[in-house]
Amino acid sequence: MNKNIYSLLGFCFFVNLAFGQFQQGLRMGKYTSLYQMMLNPAATPDGNAINLIQGGVYANSNIIGVDKANVMNLLPRKNGLVIVYPRGRVKYPEAGIIGVPDTLSGFFQDTLNRHFAYGSFVVEGPSAVVALNENFSVGLGMRVKGNLGAFNIPEGMIPFTHAAQPFYATYPIAPFNMSGVVYTEIPLTLAVKKIVGFNVLSLGTSVKFILPMMSAYVDSRNALNISQRPTNNFNLTNVDGEMAFSVWSRNPTNGKIKKSLNGFGMGLDLGGRLTEGEGRWFVGAAMTDLGYVGFNKNSTTYNITSTGVSSHSGAAYISTISKGNVIQAGNLLSTDILGSSLAGVSGSGFKMLLPTSFNFQGGIAIANSFFISTMANIPLLKANKNIQSIETMMIMPSWESGFWAIKLPFSLTNRQSFTSGFAFRAGPLTIGSDDISSWVAKSKFTGSDVYFAIQLPLFYGNNQKNKGKSGKNNNLFRCYTF
Repeated sequence: MNKNIYSLLGFCFFVNLAFGQFQQGLRMGKYTSLYQMMLNPAATPDGNAINLIQGGVYANSNIIGVDKANVMNLLPRKNGLVIVYPRGRVKYPEAGIIGVPDTLSGFFQDTLNRHFAYGSFVVEGPSAVVALNENFSVGLGMRVKGNLGAFNIPEGMIPFTHAAQPFYATYPIAPFNMSGVVYTEIPLTLAVKKIVGFNVLSLGTSVKFILPMMSAYVDSRNALNISQRPTNNFNLTNVDGEMAFSVWSRNPTNGKIKKSLNGFGMGLDLGGRLTEGEGRWFVGAAMTDLGYVGFNKNSTTYNITSTGVSSHSGAAYISTISKGNVIQAGNLLSTDILGSSLAGVSGSGFKMLLPTSFNFQGGIAIANSFFISTMANIPLLKANKNIQSIETMMIMPSWESGFWAIKLPFSLTNRQSFTSGFAFRAGPLTIGSDDISSWVAKSKFTGSDVYFAIQLPLFYGNNQKNKGKSGKNNNLFRCYTF
């Protein structure tokens, strides 16, 4: 198949790298912080705390990858790197290189039962939590979030990966869906703590005001048939589904992207946490992202109930998407399937459900500075228009002492992808990855992540005590206040 198709796939895959998920080495551990509040609004630190900035990107997939590679090999650079796939390749730009560009081998896995591809990012800050007294805390912040995901991708979704198959061979593709979104979230958090016996009970809620920016979803209702053609396009038959786009507006004169808010949404997090009075253990649970995002500007929905022949190459999609013009890319796809860019238009607005999930957190001290924590996230909604979350289970030993911390998270994602990570904290700075081998080892590369945070206070510990009326210490893995 022509290299343009593979360029499109490679583009989509590596863009996912620009999209962080759970950031275990940052959000879990001995001491509570603002970052744990994204998992559980009841996990507020005692005293006051400020997050200056925090960010992370995450990508994982079991459908596309590169052999004998890591992140450092694949970061964009002008060295002419070539990744060779069956019937095609991805080629990096080159500028003044001498000699033969490096070549890597790419692969697809198109015969598994549980294909998935998922990428996400988050940038948060500034945000703060203020203790009104020893029992009540309020928090306010701002974060930009985004993800792009598809789960249970059917076999045959990438038929041209079957290099031994002839052109015009028909492949049936079972129903599938995918979705992606970018939005700004402003969470307002209230947490209450109360001493119960020898323990501290915390309850918290976070109301989130959502300002959406971009989104897209595709829902294929029936099995469709696709066959590849040698002329850089493909045949589609038995098509029945729906897709929608909402993007930043563009200046009609110069074509520049104008950042815009395309609707409104609301979200809610609810959580509870029980902690041993001296901080030797804790357990917590939360329901997160109950709510919706509504798009009513710069938005178009399509109802697809026809057949067609592709008339555009992969390069046309790459060109429009790379310029931020997702609507035009949608029109190209609509033209390919329906014969007209306006055919199938069914509306100018839509709503998507937030990625509602249940998550559990727990931890226990092994010694004064050694701790083991665990977390599990279980997505609850599978609707086609739901913003996707990913199933994850994690256990993490850590050494944490005041200014310093070293954490080693071990994660199982989507019940099939096991990774080990490393995170390091030095005072206000935390940096880490939940898949450290993707940075240092050359193996079958299918995804990676990285995250960082700059926070106040600078030290963590329990030197500063708040005592309730019973005389018990009611701090929950306290940060120093300021």
